[in-house]
Amino acid sequence: MKDNAFLGFIEEGRFDEVEDLWLEQMESGESSVDDFLHVAKALGRQKEKERAGLLLGLLSDNLLEKQRWADRLHVLKEIARHIHQPDKLEHVRSQIRDTLLHLYPGRTSFEQILRHYRYDAIDQPEQLRQTLAKIEWWLSHDVDEVFYQTGYGTGRIREINLNLGLVRIDFEGRKDITIQMGDADLIPLPKGHILREKVESLEQFRQSAFQDPSVLLGRCCRRGLFLSRFANAE
Repeated sequence: MKDNAFLGFIEEGRFDEVEDLWLEQMESGESSVDDFLHVAKALGRQKEKERAGLLLGLLSDNLLEKQRWADRLHVLKEIARHIHQPDKLEHVRSQIRDTLLHLYPGRTSFEQILRHYRYDAIDQPEQLRQTLAKIEWWLSHDVDEVFYQTGYGTGRIREINLNLGLVRIDFEGRKDITIQMGDADLIPLPKGHILREKVESLEQFRQSAFQDPSVLLGRCCRRGLFLSRFANAE
């Protein structure tokens, strides 16, 4: 990241050079999203918020092309913070919705969650920021998502209750456990995680373990897992 060059150009008022360097770094991929946000804030301090917004918009489009959904959401949230016109906020809100669909694919309760928080009616940046935090929690804890919790093992969410702020999980050793929204003890298990595979495709998991147990052992060791957790898969 040519951070010093950016800041030097900004301090000297050489904003055309800032734009050229921004585009160069954006295409090369040498700078992180946080680097760009730092530069945008520096522009804002020099009363160049409109220029910063334009550059962030270009960055958002670039991330869209590269399908870097988490980074794009980060940028769109920053753009939304500085929007005061309802029509422009509506446009960014629509972009965020599209990004969420890609970031949390296959969520069965997606529309239900957004309707619950009246997402399409949000017209204030701070309200959008606060609501998105809640929406993302529910999207990551939607029905059929898989988690691990100490004392219970691996479990799959069977039901969510938005009004009460509760999720119900069926763990391997104990069914129908109620968890409060925001519970930090739940550890998400992403696609490809060995514990998730055991829950989602038990029969296939058993066959793989039987055909080549050394592969299973290697995966367990890499993740620091105890073999006792897999005893009932034999």
